[in-house]
Amino acid sequence: MDLTATFLGVGNARATSLGNASMIIEHNDAPWLLVDCGFDTLDRYQARYPTSLPPAVFITHCHFDHIGGLEQLYFLARFANKKPVIYISHLLVSTLVSVLGNTLLAEGHENVWDVLNIVPVQHTFFHQGIKLHIYPVRHHAPTSAFSLHMPGAFFYT
Repeated sequence: MDLTATFLGVGNARATSLGNASMIIEHNDAPWLLVDCGFDTLDRYQARYPTSLPPAVFITHCHFDHIGGLEQLYFLARFANKKPVIYISHLLVSTLVSVLGNTLLAEGHENVWDVLNIVPVQHTFFHQGIKLHIYPVRHHAPTSAFSLHMPGAFFYT
């Protein structure tokens, strides 16, 4: 599989000129999987891919500089009639739900989960037939952040 990685941001919550930490994994120059979706991630993504939305996103942890763009993704996907997949550790689902669960589209009377396809994962998951692994990493509290690994290709933490 021909994969490349493009970092959309390498900063932290305060280093805004560097962008919120995120990466797009590309397959044959097309977006394959976005890792994290902070406040400025979609603007940076659309500068590279002006006519598309991420087909899938892996969330490493639930700090706002890593999930703050999911509300924007929801609205963009809703009006584009897309359903991006959001992969997230099953241990983080309740945190994500409490942060984004009340986001409503007033005209449609629907919630964010009607548009964003949340896929809770435990140790491994398949994205487009490729097996990926997640591992807990030390960021703040134990099991509050996860790395992403494709053996022989990349390890993102």
